Amino acid sequence: MTGSICADWESAVKRATGPDRCRHGGFTLVEMAVVLLVAGLLLGMALGPLTAQLEARRHAETRAALAQAQEALTGYLLINKRLPCPADPALADTQGAAGLEDGGRDALGQCARLEGALPWLELGVPQLDGWGRRFTYRLSPAFSRQSGALACGSAAHAQPCFALTSAGVLTVRRVAGANLATSLPAVLLSHGANGAGAWQADGSQLPGAQGDELENADGDTLFVGRNADEGFDDLVVWLATPPLMSRLVSSGALP
Repeated sequence: MTGSICADWESAVKRATGPDRCRHGGFTLVEMAVVLLVAGLLLGMALGPLTAQLEARRHAETRAALAQAQEALTGYLLINKRLPCPADPALADTQGAAGLEDGGRDALGQCARLEGALPWLELGVPQLDGWGRRFTYRLSPAFSRQSGALACGSAAHAQPCFALTSAGVLTVRRVAGANLATSLPAVLLSHGANGAGAWQADGSQLPGAQGDELENADGDTLFVGRNADEGFDDLVVWLATPPLMSRLVSSGALP
């Protein structure tokens, strides 16, 4: 009786699995699904750390490029006695004027364009951040002044067109009512991983900037620099007035 039950059970198993499985070592759909699920989980576990490492590298590259741009702007100021105008961000990098300062000036000899792309060719610095987008550059007008007068505004002459008492008009705040820095000559920023508000190498601007990220893309004199969270990932740096003035005094450009 027991032998008959076992035989019936074995027969049922063979009918369920099919004879080919026994003869050819094949897999059922259930087994294949389990294998694919396990493989997917293992792949996801492997990709998580790799993605985090890639983002960390992009952040590091961007921070290094921003620091390089700060030094390049300071060097440009010491040589030319002014800061460069921003580049036109809407020019594709295949166009001849891309990466050069916009030469338009107002009646006072100040840059007509005060916000745009960092003039990377003018400064000899990278065009793009770690995510492949252009750096935004905002300038205070007084530090951009160029004059035909012999007294200032030319690399061939000793003094800039601003004085020790000159102040910038730009402010970087942490949150509303809490400023990180004020009276700044220039502000530089990367629009971070999400790129909201950033200009790209083809001259197009990415949409989607909201809240504090919109504040960094709206063309006014106020910027936000704070810790990253779900709604904010911009990286913001600036040139402060006292160190610039100190460098100019040390070089003899200002008394």
